[in-house]
Amino acid sequence: MNSYFPHDSNARNSVELISVRMKFGIEGYGIYFMILERLRDEPDYMSIRNYDIIAYELRTETDKVKSIVEDFGLFDFTDDGKCFYSESFCRRMEERNIKTKVLSDSGKKGAEKRWNKGGNSHPIATLSNTDSHPIATPIASDSNNMILDNIKVDNIKLNNIKLDLYPLQDIVEIFNSDLPLSIPKIKKLNEKRKNKVKLRLSEFGDSVEIQEKTFREIIEKIKKSDFLQGENKNSWIVTFDWIFENSTNWTKILEGNFDNKERKSSDKKKESLNVNDKWKNYEQN
Repeated sequence: MNSYFPHDSNARNSVELISVRMKFGIEGYGIYFMILERLRDEPDYMSIRNYDIIAYELRTETDKVKSIVEDFGLFDFTDDGKCFYSESFCRRMEERNIKTKVLSDSGKKGAEKRWNKGGNSHPIATLSNTDSHPIATPIASDSNNMILDNIKVDNIKLNNIKLDLYPLQDIVEIFNSDLPLSIPKIKKLNEKRKNKVKLRLSEFGDSVEIQEKTFREIIEKIKKSDFLQGENKNSWIVTFDWIFENSTNWTKILEGNFDNKERKSSDKKKESLNVNDKWKNYEQN
């Protein structure tokens, strides 16, 4: 049981894994769980980001491993981008490890308590005399109640644990405070958004400073772009989710694809001629 890890029976129906199955079929589903099995055996449930080695070990193709790790929001990355892990997997393993420790410690305390007690040191059951077929009735154990109470307390503690390896709140604050009011603000950073943001931040750079600096540059580009603020034929406005959706969108912003373009002098001259022609026609009429 040392290599056991929790696995939801309906994991196949998550949005992320449905996307994996649509692209890679059942093979992609198998690759994902084989990667989790590898993480289970790694220190701190974290793997070096060497897709060639992983692919060789799993007897599959490197591109498939890379895509499953990076493209579906299933895994997270360390600040330096050298390792990846699953936040939900780490949380589940932490919960299991704490419960295991609580059960072990409580069991030892219960055993010591029973051995140190006089009289009947192993009260397992009593027989009822009110029935011709007496059934053993288990005696309530204080140690069992203590185990359950400890598990509840530790579960509450676990819900407050956050693996905050990225400046997520700073990114949200920069976006909400520095952009014009016309651009929708972020009210909640859910798990799906967190995964997308972390993946993009790892592309921005290796340190928090570089990541925030790059994002501020993106924000400045947006502030100076009429197109991204809705001045286009569809009145489309840039959103937080669009920026972090993939590697292409934020790169296009930084590269100036949405910068305001200076009109050519020939266009200005043509516009001037059109105005003069309209005025002449007005005078003739």
